[in-house]
Amino acid sequence: MSVADLRDTDPASIVGSFTVLGAARPVLLGDGYGDDKPVGQVLDAQYYAALPSARYTVDIRADDGSWSDISAPRQDGDIAAAPGDLGHVRYALPRGLQPRPYSFRMRNIALGKVVAEWQASPSDAPQPAPRAQLWTPPTLGGNLNHVSSASGTWTHGAGPALWAVVGGLGLVMVAATAMVLRRRRRHRSVPASEEGHVTPRLSAAALARRRRAGLVGDIWAPALHDGSRQDGSGARRATHGDSVKPATPTAFQPSGRPPRLRFRIRRAGRQT
Repeated sequence: MSVADLRDTDPASIVGSFTVLGAARPVLLGDGYGDDKPVGQVLDAQYYAALPSARYTVDIRADDGSWSDISAPRQDGDIAAAPGDLGHVRYALPRGLQPRPYSFRMRNIALGKVVAEWQASPSDAPQPAPRAQLWTPPTLGGNLNHVSSASGTWTHGAGPALWAVVGGLGLVMVAATAMVLRRRRRHRSVPASEEGHVTPRLSAAALARRRRAGLVGDIWAPALHDGSRQDGSGARRATHGDSVKPATPTAFQPSGRPPRLRFRIRRAGRQT
């Protein structure tokens, strides 16, 4: 367990710790003998990397295929309290067995799950065999000859990446709000003519449609996109040096308020 950013680094040059993870099937180290086991003698089968406080037992298979528990009484400290602790399960081969291989199994008492299986033969002169050794991790930080501490104060606040995300979202919200306000101002702001009349900005095509419908008169003629305006007398006043003819007045002459218009939204291809 060390800093997450370290990759392919010599453990002797980093600071951290080793930990053993427990599993349903522990690592069996052996009982001090090889394939030949003594008869009538308590054997100490050692294991590690087991689930905390797991309990195990050893069974032997009889000639008829049934299994019998041959575990010996436990002693204090036999049950491993943590995955990194060494556990012990004690058992003894019964007397009267034939000098041939028998099947053995190690079973989790609580779960009823078989975690290890092996074969061994009863013998009057078994030869001891060393147990498997626990894996010894390399020394962490062994090459570090000094300890340094960072100066200043640092708290677990929002990092630069988080503030960058928050700032980016804020800029997007500000830009979106500015676009909405700009659109509203563009729709609401309509220039006034020299006579004080409101002249909404419309395209030439939209103006022609309104005139055909009888909804636009002289003094309500909007400012066209070619840079000219229409004054109160019905004539288009050139603003960019162009030459225009007086507009033909329509029959509709509004009073002091703009006319109420009716709009509809139509889906293309349909009259809905």
